Order: sequence, then structure tokens, then C-alpha cells
Amino acid sequence: MIKLEGYKILKKIGSGGMGDVYLAEHEKLKKKVAIKSLHKNLVSDIDFRKRFEKEAQTHATLDHSNIVKLLDYRERKDGLFLIMEYVDGKQLDEHIKKVTGPMPEKELTTLFAQILDAIGYAHKKGLVHRDIKPSNIMIDKEGRIKVLDFGIAKMQEEEKGLTKTGVQIGTAIYMSPEQVNADKLDKLSDIYSLGVTLFYMAVGKSPYDGETNTFSIQTKIVSDPFPKASSLYPGVEKRLEKIIKKATQKKKKDRYQSCKDFNNDLYPILISNRKN
Repeated sequence: MIKLEGYKILKKIGSGGMGDVYLAEHEKLKKKVAIKSLHKNLVSDIDFRKRFEKEAQTHATLDHSNIVKLLDYRERKDGLFLIMEYVDGKQLDEHIKKVTGPMPEKELTTLFAQILDAIGYAHKKGLVHRDIKPSNIMIDKEGRIKVLDFGIAKMQEEEKGLTKTGVQIGTAIYMSPEQVNADKLDKLSDIYSLGVTLFYMAVGKSPYDGETNTFSIQTKIVSDPFPKASSLYPGVEKRLEKIIKKATQKKKKDRYQSCKDFNNDLYPILISNRKN
């Protein structure tokens, strides 16, 4: 268990490739926070220290109600720590698995509009998230969306850095064709991943559910038609199917060109569901 001056560590709540996440409480303010700590075996690695510092700098540029806030950054010789807003709620994938199954259209459109707003804001700041997926999206107890993990986000104009063309970034099932091919990424790759996330929300499972072979998944992403949502869950309406199809086109020019364009097609569904 880590120790950090000014905070009482309550428990570990997550773990990833670069670090662990802990629930903690500020000793004076009695406010709960989430603390991300770089793995001990990576602390002495200069490249990983730079990546972690870069994550802090990137996250610090973001101030949006649907993006988890970075509150502080601590650096020691024996550790690096991000102190973040704690979200009391569920990951989107957990919410779907345990609560809703395929989401009712009214709930789906309400939540997804918030996701689009958050990612659209990041794009306007020049950031590409590069790992949009349901497990990186939280729903708090008031039904608000909070997007997590800008750890591999990158400035669109950044030519030199810690990740380069030719290196795959992201999570296989939610990768765009250009991510699979390790090509240069821009906001349209996020649009594709948003389309796959929308599919998951509408169907209750991923488009390659049950497939465990990463190479097979990536081959399908690049070569096969994207699965029809209604073929896996007949309850998906045609108007939503059409939106998913456009977002997940293999050629970037055929997708929505921005989160605003994406939302323009989603908005009429959202409004009609609210009226009903």
C-alpha cells in the first residue's frame, strides 16, 4: 500500500499497465479522492516517469463537467502520483452488464450525448483520447458521465513524443482500422471508437463478443464489414443503427467528421425520447 503525505489511503480500486489506483481521503478536508500511482518497478525508468508527467500535464489542460478532474500531481524519487476527482459510481460496461443489458434508447441517448460533449471538448483542445471504451467511462450516482484515462491521449499536432507512428495504441475491440495499422491517429479515430462504444450500449455486448484472439479481431476490423447491431439485438432501431454504421466506417472520410456532427444525428432521437 502506498503512503502519501496529507492523505489516508483507504483501499486499492484499480490496476493498469502503468500504475495502481487507490481510494483515499484528504486528512484535513475529509474529501475522498482517487490516487493513481506509477508502479514501483517503473519509478526508476526515465521514459515511464516522463510519460506519467506528460499524463499529468495533458490532464491538467482539461476542465469539463464530464471529464474526471486532475486535482494535484506529486513527484518523489520513490514515486509519482496523480490525485484525481473520485467518482462514486459504476463503469459503463459494469452498468450494462449488471443493471440494464442493452440500454433503453432514452437512457442511451442521454448518456451518450454527455460522452460526445466530453470528447468533443477534448478535440477542441487539440487532444485525441485514443482509448475510448466503456471501461474508461463512469456513471456517477446522479447519472452523470465522467470520462477517464487520458493517459495515452495525444496532442494532434504533436509530431515527436513518447509514442510514434508504427506503434499500436488502444484496446483491440475498440480500435479504428488506422489504429490496427499503427498509422497516425487523429480525432476521427476517436469517432470510430465512439461508434463501437455506442454499439456496445445499444446491444449490451461488443461487436466481436466471445472473440479472444487479438489478431483475429484486428483482421476483422480492417477487412470485414462492421457487424450490424440489429443482427445481435433486434431491439436496435433503424435510426440508431444508421448512426452506428456511419461512425464506424473504415474510411475516415466516410465517418462523422466531428463529435458535433455525430451529435447532430443523435439529437433528434434524444429529443423524441424525452417527449415520449
